[in-house]
Amino acid sequence: MKILFVYNFSNPEYLADCVYHGLIDSGLEVYETSHPNYMMASYPNPQELYGNGFTIFARLSHQPRLETSEEIIDKIKSKFYDLIIYGCIYTHHWYHDRQCLDYLEYVKEYYPKNKVYFLDGSDDVKNFGHDYGLNEYGVIWKRELTDLYFGNPISYAIPESQIDLFGKIKKEYIFSPNLKRPMINGGSNPVSYTFDNEKLYYMEYAKSYYGYTCKKMGWDCMRHYEILANRCIPFFPDLENCPSTVLSNFPKSIIIEINKYSSYEEMHLYYEFFINYLIDYTKKHLTTKKLINRFL
Repeated sequence: MKILFVYNFSNPEYLADCVYHGLIDSGLEVYETSHPNYMMASYPNPQELYGNGFTIFARLSHQPRLETSEEIIDKIKSKFYDLIIYGCIYTHHWYHDRQCLDYLEYVKEYYPKNKVYFLDGSDDVKNFGHDYGLNEYGVIWKRELTDLYFGNPISYAIPESQIDLFGKIKKEYIFSPNLKRPMINGGSNPVSYTFDNEKLYYMEYAKSYYGYTCKKMGWDCMRHYEILANRCIPFFPDLENCPSTVLSNFPKSIIIEINKYSSYEEMHLYYEFFINYLIDYTKKHLTTKKLINRFL
């Protein structure tokens, strides 16, 4: 399958980056409209990226298939590509240049709706693709989707290379004192430390029974996947209020059940069973490769 991935890669955008990583990691024939510099293992300063560049960035050893605008337009006109994916269709108040709809005037003319995908990874429940009328020209995939009438649900994912790096190491904490954690039973929220070393950050989760995560601007967050990938169970307050169309592939029911215990810093009677199930679930359903399997 020949895929044109349309994104300017001016700033990291987690959904676009997860999909792009999955496409490359799956060995598909991807053509980029811009150089994906911060996704490459050769990127010089990943620690300067959002989240210190952990987990998804600076991972790929891949030679991008970059072409001139004239070559891309000619290939669109000849329908050379089997699928065209727009990595980011929304604007952002911090990153005004994140939106990328390059070549859309040609794509609209030469490609049917089912061969064009628009990714909306915004935290906003506003459906930008529908508001911009892009649903007339392609299929909308939205992360914080509240109505299936307006698109398809999609969520973040984690590279399979980042899963279970430490195996079954000894647990030392209910919640690590070195990671962000909730106020429990009226206690104070202790100081959280910022990690600049990915391995040490992952290790803190691997040594903990529970890892605190929460809804931020949107329900989806890379931290959810980092916790699960390190044989730790997320403590996720208010997860029962998450719409069914958001985090639709996430093991919400199990985590909601375990929240009844983690919220009191108690061990669930079947903790070992659940953590083994969840690490297996993460490998089978929450990797960037599995994201692409469902996506395509």
